[in-house]
Amino acid sequence: MADERTVIFKLELDSKALTNSAKEAQDQLARLTPELKKVADESGKNSVEYRKLEAEIQRYNKQLKDSSAALAINEELAGKTTLTTNEQARAKKALSTAYNMLTEDEKRNTEEGKRLTAQLKATNEALQEQGLAVSDGRGSVGLYEKAIKPALGSLSTL
Repeated sequence: MADERTVIFKLELDSKALTNSAKEAQDQLARLTPELKKVADESGKNSVEYRKLEAEIQRYNKQLKDSSAALAINEELAGKTTLTTNEQARAKKALSTAYNMLTEDEKRNTEEGKRLTAQLKATNEALQEQGLAVSDGRGSVGLYEKAIKPALGSLSTL
């Protein structure tokens, strides 16, 4: 049975920025797709120019997909203050998308960046604590000390 614990949480994303990101990606895809066909006809699909355009289109497709998914999660979880572990994991994905859209300078120096950093850190910690509460921590990379403590305790009783 899945862990359905709830936590107090509020997801606050800048939906305007996510919408702008999705719109920008759509506009770029609309511009690049015909250009890709033109290059394919003129230079072939093995040309350097074709490969560059193809990579750029893939980047904008990912941006559109990520922004749209974050918007959908934001809409679904807006107003909810208690989230299940699964909802919290989905909120983390949306937070990560919004956070990754910021520049390093924005992450450090703007209110939005500081708020997203704090919220993402709190979400990561809460999810990690919940994961450790239902398992023994073996799957947590880098948490070797926590994973081995139970074994060390039983050795000292011998």
